Amino acid sequence: MLQIIEKRDLHQYVEDMYAIAIKAEQAAYPFWGDGLKTKEEFLEKIKRFENADEESDMRALLYLEKGTPMGYILYYLEDEKHIAFHCFCIKGDYAKAIDEFTAYVRQHYEGVTIWLGVSTKNTQAIGYFEKNRWKLSDDMRVNVFHFRQDTAFSISDEVIPVTPENFEDFREVHSKLEGDMYWNCTRMLESLKKENIWEVFLWKEEGEPVAAIYNMVGSTAEIFGLDELKSSPEGCRELLKAALKAAQERGARFNWFFTGEGEEELQKIVEEVGFEYLDHYVLHELTV
Repeated sequence: MLQIIEKRDLHQYVEDMYAIAIKAEQAAYPFWGDGLKTKEEFLEKIKRFENADEESDMRALLYLEKGTPMGYILYYLEDEKHIAFHCFCIKGDYAKAIDEFTAYVRQHYEGVTIWLGVSTKNTQAIGYFEKNRWKLSDDMRVNVFHFRQDTAFSISDEVIPVTPENFEDFREVHSKLEGDMYWNCTRMLESLKKENIWEVFLWKEEGEPVAAIYNMVGSTAEIFGLDELKSSPEGCRELLKAALKAAQERGARFNWFFTGEGEEELQKIVEEVGFEYLDHYVLHELTV
């Protein structure tokens, strides 16, 4: 069964919660056992959760089996349409926990879509999704680059940094591939003008833009996309190195990059450049 955890009581469950959250077979994303996130960061996230305003959409549930705490669900309502998670860690029957949470959401948030991402090591969750016809939204390899003091990059002179002044060249590539993604050309340009969060680079062949990369950089970094209008292994390799070098120069500790189904050749290049493959991530969704 599920039971609401009041924010003031959350601290008493933190140690047990963390012990579950670092096991891929018992947890969801964000995953805390990747060797990159620290326990201190986890505790800080819980503290922010505890201190959230009462009007906040963040909520906590305790999952019990025969009266014994067997898991924790920290969720929030995003844009009033989606349920996402800070934590969905279960040491008991993971499938039953999902089933009970789905029923809970149907009762309290009818019409929203639940987003739940897990490692393929979480076989209980995967089995539940398949049996209950959840939609597979993302199927990605999780890669990370660790920056070290001796990390150095040699970048081709052909790589072109993208700024608001030459953004139209980037638009020639990204506009053809952006689809309904949030970071479309309009938002990217506005963000480049106002915020210092992006490192964007372009690759041309025979004078024409053929590939581009965009890396969001803070204390850590994540490559949100590597767009190709045509296959260019050299361009991909050089763009990846340029994005990594820019993140390193801005002090990022590590850099994420996710590759998807059908991107086996890109995955090879990613690993050649120095990324480490960490996990296989799948995101499923269900509208209730």
